[in-house]
Amino acid sequence: MHQIKFFSAEEDSTRDLEAEINAWLRQTRARIVNIFGNIAPQTILASPQPTRIPGADAPATRRFAPSDIFIAVVYELPDDVDADAGAEILAGVRPRNQVTPRS
Repeated sequence: MHQIKFFSAEEDSTRDLEAEINAWLRQTRARIVNIFGNIAPQTILASPQPTRIPGADAPATRRFAPSDIFIAVVYELPDDVDADAGAEILAGVRPRNQVTPRS
């Protein structure tokens, strides 16, 4: 049965998001059916002072807030993982939001 898992982060933390998704995949042994995502358009900051760009080598500022990133993973659990055990595995990976389709 297909299930879906949502991940989200800001564009400043894409490495953390990638690590979280990869850890979840390793731990659950999920078979990926589809992955899709979206990045929100940039928003101009309301403050008159631009903010410093985290991790920039040289002093720099930006006038835009970091965009939100949304990733959806459609997956199936391996046959040797029953639904109850699968829920326990999923619960141990600090899920942000999980929706399981109704039968």
